[in-house]
Amino acid sequence: MALFGGQRNYATIVAPLKKMVADLSNYMDEMAQKITGLEEDKARIEEEIQVSQSEITKSNFTTTKINELLGADLDEDGVPDVDETPPVSDSTSSE
Repeated sequence: MALFGGQRNYATIVAPLKKMVADLSNYMDEMAQKITGLEEDKARIEEEIQVSQSEITKSNFTTTKINELLGADLDEDGVPDVDETPPVSDSTSSE
């Protein structure tokens, strides 16, 4: 190799350093592009998390309301209305 053996001159020292600078510059550009992509992914993921949290809140509210209705005793006979058997009307009986 020219760096460790033979005659050293300005070109043999500077050329590898210039290549290193070029490689590092390319690497920095790649990392900047990667960061941009990751930030876009992060924004999309945060939006999806927000939507999911909103859906959980809505579902929890709906579940609570349904459970309240299921346990309601609107006729105040001591039995939740959902557990009562509805009276059979003449129009629904089979003949």
